[in-house]
Amino acid sequence: MGTSDDQDLASENGEEKLNEEEIADAQREVRTIVTKTTRFADNSGRMYIVR
Repeated sequence: MGTSDDQDLASENGEEKLNEEEIADAQREVRTIVTKTTRFADNSGRMYIVR
């Protein structure tokens, strides 16, 4: 889920990135997983990538 490209985008300009992918569970039913990658700055100004 997600790539370093998502991290680069979020860290460079703060844009959030949505990623949707389908996976099969143990019963072979297809499930959809949606992840959002974005940048977060704490009170000290330190930057983090959050999913």
